[in-house]
Amino acid sequence: MTHDPVSQSTGGRTKKKRRISTSQPTQPSSKRVTRSSSTQPSMGTQS
Repeated sequence: MTHDPVSQSTGGRTKKKRRISTSQPTQPSSKRVTRSSSTQPSMGTQS
C-alpha cells in the first residue's frame, strides 16, 4: 500500500527530473545554436 503512492510519487518525480536533466544539457546547446540560427530561437523560447 505504501509502495503504490511512493512508486507513483517517485515515477512522476523521476520522469520530471529526467526531462529536466535532458532538457538542461540540450537547452545550453540549443541556446548556442539558437543564437547562431535565427530560426531556432522559436524552439528555445517555446522550451
